[in-house]
Amino acid sequence: MPTNHWWALALLLAGCGRANDPDHPALVRVGDQEIAARELERYEAGLPAHLRDHSPAGRRQHLQSLVDRLLLAGEAARLGLDQSPQVLQALEEQFNRKLIDQVVEEEVELKQQAPTEEEMKAAYERFQLGWQVWPAHILSATQAEAEEVVRALEGGADFAALAKERSRADDAVRGGDLGKFFGGEDAATPLREGAFGLEVGGFSQPIQTKDGFEVVKVLDKRRIPYEKMRDTIVTQMRRRKWAERREAYVQELKESFQVRFHGEAGQALLRAARGGALSPAEAAAPLISYRGGALLAGTCLQNLLQWTKGPLPADSLGLFTTLELWVLPDTLMVLQARAQGRGERPELRTWRQQKREELAVDQLFAEQISAHIKVEKEEVERHYQQHLDEYKVLPGEVRLTEVLVDSETEARRILQAAQVGEKLEALARKHSRRPALKPVGGHTYNPANGQLVVSSMYQSPYHEFYGDANTKDVGLLQGPLPVQGSYSVFRLDQPVVPQPLSLKQMFSPIRHRLHKQREAAVFEQYIAQLRRQNADRIEWDEEAIGRLKPEPAPPAK
Repeated sequence: MPTNHWWALALLLAGCGRANDPDHPALVRVGDQEIAARELERYEAGLPAHLRDHSPAGRRQHLQSLVDRLLLAGEAARLGLDQSPQVLQALEEQFNRKLIDQVVEEEVELKQQAPTEEEMKAAYERFQLGWQVWPAHILSATQAEAEEVVRALEGGADFAALAKERSRADDAVRGGDLGKFFGGEDAATPLREGAFGLEVGGFSQPIQTKDGFEVVKVLDKRRIPYEKMRDTIVTQMRRRKWAERREAYVQELKESFQVRFHGEAGQALLRAARGGALSPAEAAAPLISYRGGALLAGTCLQNLLQWTKGPLPADSLGLFTTLELWVLPDTLMVLQARAQGRGERPELRTWRQQKREELAVDQLFAEQISAHIKVEKEEVERHYQQHLDEYKVLPGEVRLTEVLVDSETEARRILQAAQVGEKLEALARKHSRRPALKPVGGHTYNPANGQLVVSSMYQSPYHEFYGDANTKDVGLLQGPLPVQGSYSVFRLDQPVVPQPLSLKQMFSPIRHRLHKQREAAVFEQYIAQLRRQNADRIEWDEEAIGRLKPEPAPPAK
C-alpha cells in the first residue's frame, strides 16, 4: 500500500467543499461532495516533506487518498458509526478540550502581562539567580562521621588531605575536588541550600544526601551576568504569570458560577473509594455544585483514580483540593465557553463536524479491520526464528580503559607516554578528568584503574568510533578522540559483539509489527471494495487536474 495513502488515515478531513468555486475548481466529485484544488494543497501541506510528490502521478495518488477518505466517511455514516456512543463520547471530550484551549488562549494567554525589565532584574537579585560554585566534598556514611570531619576542619585540618583520608567518594584521590562549576539547577536541593550560600573557602555543616552525609567546601564561585540569564528569566516569569492569570481567572469563574463544596458527599465518596459502596442517594448527591449543575459523587467516584494521578486523598479536604486542581477549572471553562456561545462559532462548528467524521472513520477501521485480525503465538515464534539476524543488540557491557583530559595537546602527550610503556591505568589515575564529569547514561567509571564500563553503546560517544561490532581494535591504543567536550586516549579491552535479543524481549514488538502488516493488507482489500461499490459516484475532472501547477523547482545553489 502506498505510504501516503496510509498517512491519509492519520490526517483530519480536509474539509472537502460542497459547492463549486471558480477560483478553486473541483478536481474530483464523489456524489454531491467535491475535492477542490485548495483541499489538495491543504492535504499536501499536512504531509511530511518526504511524502509530498507533485508529479502528475503523485498528485493523483494524493487525490485518491482524499477520495478514499470521503468513501470511508460515507461508509461510516451509512453504518451509523457517527452516532455511536463511542464516537459521541470521544467527540464531546475533544470538543470540550477545544473549548477549554480557546478560553485559555483568549482569557489567560492574551491577557497575561508580559514581565517588565525591572521585574526580571528584581527576580535576578531576589532569588540570587546565576550563581555557580566549584565545590569539593567529603562523603561520610553517618552523620557522626561527618560531624567529626567538621570538627577537624574547624581545628585547622586541610580539606583536601582530609578528603583523601576519610571520604568514601571516588574523587577522594583528588581531595574531593568535583572538577568544575555547578549551577543551582545541577545540584540536589539539600546541597544547593547548604552550599550555594557559602563564600569561597567556606565549608558546610553535614548535609544528608542519597549517598550519605556530605561536607562541602566552596573552592571558587562566580555568577552568570544578568544579560546572559535574561532569556531564562523571561521564560520562567512568563510561566509564573501565566499560572497567576489562570488562577485568578478560575477564581472569577468560581464566584460567577457560585461554586459550593459539599463535605458530607466527599466523605461518602472516599469511603466508597476505599472499598465501600455508594447508595443510590449518595451517588446522586452533588459533590461540587454550581449555577446550572453539579459534579455528582457517583460520577466523580468513577474517575477519581484518573484525576488524582496517584494515591487517594487522605480526607475530604484533600479530595476537594484534588478536584480543584484537576477537574473544576476545566468544568468551569467549558460552562463559560458554552454560556458565551463559543461552541456555535462557525469555525468550531466546522471543526466539530470534521472531527466527528474523523472519529467515525477511526471507529470504522477498528470494527471492520483491526477487530478481525489475530496474530497467534506460533506466528510470532516462527517469525522470530526466520528473522533472528535482525533481532540483535550490542552487548550489555563494553569495557574500555580511558584517560580523559582537557586539551588535544595534553591527550597527545598521554598517548606518547602510553606508547613508550607507561601503563594506561596509571595515566588514568593521575590525569583523567572523567570522575569530575556528569555520568552519561549507561556509563560507569572506576578511577582506580581508568576502566569505563559502557552498558549501552547506543548512548555512548564511543559508538560512532567502534560501530555496532568490533573485534580488530581490542588492545590497541587510540586517540585523541573528542568526547564530551574533552579529549580521550583509550583502549578497547574486549570485543564489541552484537548479541541476539530473546524471544521474550521481542514478542510484543513482533506481534505488533505483524498486526500492522496484516491491517495494511486488509485495508487495501477493504478500500478497493469501497471503490468498486462507488465507482459510478466518482467523477475525475482530468482537464482540471491537468491544469494543476507543479511545485516550483528549488533555487539553484
